[in-house]
Amino acid sequence: MSLLKTQSISFISRFTAMILGIVQSLFIVNILTSTEWGAIRIITSIASIVGTSQALGLTSGSTREISQAKSKKEVFKIFFISFLVRLFISLPFILYLFFFSNSLASKSSNPALVSWALRIVAITLLFQSSLGIFNSVLAGLRKFKIIFTYQALIALFSVFVYIPLVYFLRFKGFYYAYLLFNMTSFVILGFLAFKSMGFNFEKTTLTDFKRILRAIFGISLVVYIVKIAFTFWREGPVLFMNYILNSPESLVAIFGFAMFYSTKLMVFSDSITDVTLPEMSKKFGENKEEFKKSYIKNYKQTFLILTSFSAIAASLHYFILPLVIKNPDYYKSFTIIPFTILAIWSYSNLNLFKSSIFIPAKKLMPLVLSYFLMLFVSIILMFFFNFVFPFSNTLVLLALSISLGSLVSYLLSLYLIKKYLNINLIDMYLFIYFIMSIFYVYSCYLSQKFSYIVLLTFFYLLISLYFYKKQGLLKLVYALYKKVFKFNIL
Repeated sequence: MSLLKTQSISFISRFTAMILGIVQSLFIVNILTSTEWGAIRIITSIASIVGTSQALGLTSGSTREISQAKSKKEVFKIFFISFLVRLFISLPFILYLFFFSNSLASKSSNPALVSWALRIVAITLLFQSSLGIFNSVLAGLRKFKIIFTYQALIALFSVFVYIPLVYFLRFKGFYYAYLLFNMTSFVILGFLAFKSMGFNFEKTTLTDFKRILRAIFGISLVVYIVKIAFTFWREGPVLFMNYILNSPESLVAIFGFAMFYSTKLMVFSDSITDVTLPEMSKKFGENKEEFKKSYIKNYKQTFLILTSFSAIAASLHYFILPLVIKNPDYYKSFTIIPFTILAIWSYSNLNLFKSSIFIPAKKLMPLVLSYFLMLFVSIILMFFFNFVFPFSNTLVLLALSISLGSLVSYLLSLYLIKKYLNINLIDMYLFIYFIMSIFYVYSCYLSQKFSYIVLLTFFYLLISLYFYKKQGLLKLVYALYKKVFKFNIL
């Protein structure tokens, strides 16, 4: 099966999980108050930073090494060493979150309740610390069918866990569901990983430990650094509002909702990176020229898909979201969603570069530089905008900060890929499509009239189909259709 076909099946799996996640999240948003949802967003931001800090990038490093392992005995050794190191590093962070929860919750409107939730999160992180390593085994062994099936089914299980618990227990129910979901994921994914290794428990010597740890950490430390940069970039506005501006939790909830809507677009880059890290690592090791040709074609296709879906999501949210959101407080997020979508669009491209080019080619310094520029520019702009325009719309300023930060970083990454690998990813063809997409979103943003936006969307879809056809995407969709339904309709 070709790389893009595998990525397409991955996307279908991720998209199914995303739809279920949206149903679940919209139910939760409609049940909880904006203050409760704002508190959850703050706790999520704290937990994300703590969780990323203890990850140490072992997932990407172990995936790369497992994909190149010669036997299942070697796979088990890589898994076992990664698992032990991850657990050893995680414990201090988990203990910190558990015992210092009162201090971290001090600025919330209900410190006792938030402190309790942070302790539940700390216990849950103990299970989460292993999930990435289990997934590395499956991805490294290219067990994509198992991964895709698991992603869809566990998302369905999540809906059946979260909805009743939140409905009956509200805020506390959310964290009971969070704990139960991660415990179940730990058991299922662990079983699948061990089964894929043939339940082969190989003796690991000190020599093995040193050799494998050296190989894994060559990649992992860099991935660890960029994940920290990404997490602070993503959660920075929420923490800035809570700890710097002392904004009420209801205002945090509005920004959090805009990010919730926008981050659903990451299903595209995530579904692709599920496949490209092990596949591209193998391709780069075998034939560098073939690697370049394969990736240029693949990126142009994914660029078109990501850009078109982002543009439509940024333009139609005015009409889609009021149909499913009861609380009018969240309508205030509509004006910033185009900016947060631009931020996620730019980051999604960076995410593609990380797993498809920078890590397989071991161009680690350009990777670090790109991510830290994204974080640095965003933070500087947050402080600058709020200092220069103190009485302006805080939400717009924060959304603009992260969108400009990620866009500048994306442009730098394109330059670095051209400089270090001689790969030119953006041609005039893609540039024209991007400008047309910006014009489409901007026109809808100014108008906000239903009939006008529908007409614009119709013409934009026609233009997109033309670009899709030029890149062979329509043939791919039809080939996948025939594969799924087993007959030719033409």
